[in-house]
Amino acid sequence: MINDARLNFILSSKEYLPYLPELLEGIQDINWPNAYRIVEFLNKHDVEVAPYVKTILLTEDTVWRYWMLTKLVSNWSKNTVEIVKSELLVIAELLDIYEETDLESLDILLTKGILDWTDVRSMVVAKEETIHSGLSGFTTEQIEEFNELEKLRQEIIQTDISLISRYVQENEQALKMKNKYATLSNYLVSLESLKIKHIGTD
Repeated sequence: MINDARLNFILSSKEYLPYLPELLEGIQDINWPNAYRIVEFLNKHDVEVAPYVKTILLTEDTVWRYWMLTKLVSNWSKNTVEIVKSELLVIAELLDIYEETDLESLDILLTKGILDWTDVRSMVVAKEETIHSGLSGFTTEQIEEFNELEKLRQEIIQTDISLISRYVQENEQALKMKNKYATLSNYLVSLESLKIKHIGTD
């Protein structure tokens, strides 16, 4: 994390290129102090930043990858995005149900006009089928239990937050399944939003 003094030194340096890797590390978590100042600076130098972002996009750090996509790459011109096109295609092929970096990559490629819907239709259909298959493994009874657990969680939050620890311990396995169901469901919503944005409604 870059403190104020260090960041001010870097931003005032005429030779800022050697500091680009350090600046990019400063937005591994967008909630860190100075992260948005760094984003603003880096987006003014997108062409110089792009080669470093290429490497980050293929790291195992999906949260960092997410911030690269949403705070930097999505704001770049089509020509600059072309520099990281191959990395975006690799990510798009993945199934990232947690950070949804695959959908972010697809959205950037489509929005910038680098790909059109015919290029990605089969990929999107495959993702959709995989998610539907995962959701079909949950029974109606399980989903009802998840809803009841969520109601109970909300009640605890509103009445006595000290009970949340016991709630988690007593329902550990069910909550794991609930989280998995919610993650798959949220991904499906995002996938549908991507389709509506780029092909409209039927």
